[in-house]
Amino acid sequence: MRTNFLGKLTLGRIRLPGYPVGDAHNGAFIIRSPTRRFLQIITSDGMGWDHVSVSVLRNPHETPTWEEMAYIKGLCFLPTETVMQLHVPDKQHINHHPGCLHLWRPQSETIPQPPASMVAPMPEPEPEPTSPHFPPSEHPKVLPK
Repeated sequence: MRTNFLGKLTLGRIRLPGYPVGDAHNGAFIIRSPTRRFLQIITSDGMGWDHVSVSVLRNPHETPTWEEMAYIKGLCFLPTETVMQLHVPDKQHINHHPGCLHLWRPQSETIPQPPASMVAPMPEPEPEPTSPHFPPSEHPKVLPK
C-alpha cells in the first residue's frame, strides 16, 4: 500500500460511528470520483492484509464502476502492486453492504497472475521493412553512424 496515499484522501477524512478516526494507513474518507459521484472509502492494513472498501455514498445498492475502482486503486496502491477482488466460496460469503466492493493485497505474499497472453491477444511484432529488390532474408540492414 502506498505510504503517502492518505495525503490525497485526508481532506475527505470522516469518523464512522463506533470506529477510531484512523492513522497513516487506516481510516474512512469521502471523495469525489472521476465520474463525479461521491464514494465512501475505508482503508486498513491489519492482520497481514492491505484492504480498501469502496461504496457509492447515499445509494447503497449501486456499486462503484471499473473506472472508480481503478482510480481508488491508483490512490491507495503503487502502480507496481497487484491487488484483487475476491469471490469466495458461497458458505464464506458475507454481504454487510450490497453495493460495496473491496480491494485486497496480502502484505507478505505475491499474488499470482496468469500470463498476459491468456488475458488478451498479444500484438503482432512489426514486420521488417522490405524492398522489391531484395527478398526479406537478404534485405541490407542499415547500420548506425
